[in-house]
Amino acid sequence: MARVPMPTWPEGTPPEQKLRDWVRMFLNRVAVDHEPAWHAQLIMREMLLPTKACAEFVKEYVRPTFGVMQEILGELLPGDFPARRKLLIGFSIAGQILHYRTARPVLTMLLGPETFQSLDVETLTDHITAFSLAAIERFAKQDEVGPANRAGAEEAP
Repeated sequence: MARVPMPTWPEGTPPEQKLRDWVRMFLNRVAVDHEPAWHAQLIMREMLLPTKACAEFVKEYVRPTFGVMQEILGELLPGDFPARRKLLIGFSIAGQILHYRTARPVLTMLLGPETFQSLDVETLTDHITAFSLAAIERFAKQDEVGPANRAGAEEAP
């Protein structure tokens, strides 16, 4: 984590820029190979089959990282936006990023090594940030309308 520190921002930084910086940081942490392959494999195994060590990993790494993202989402969404829905948006953003790590072998087979390698950190940062901001904007507008005014709408599980 020290290799790719959490971004810090001066007062007045737009939340859109903060989200972009956070996405780039998280991509650099999880989708770029910094450590030997066994290190990433061990972390992935801990996530799938947690041991007692996973609790420490969550406490020291996952919770603070996710917390910063939730703070950014709090700046992007209306103040009365449901906390549960904000969590789900955060999971979706993190999931997009983790996809490029966990599905790497399949994506390489699907696209071919050259095409997969062309999906560099800046390309993925641009895409994930734009995609996420569009979704956030839609959810914020949808929430302004209110569930009673949306046909068939329910609160997210």
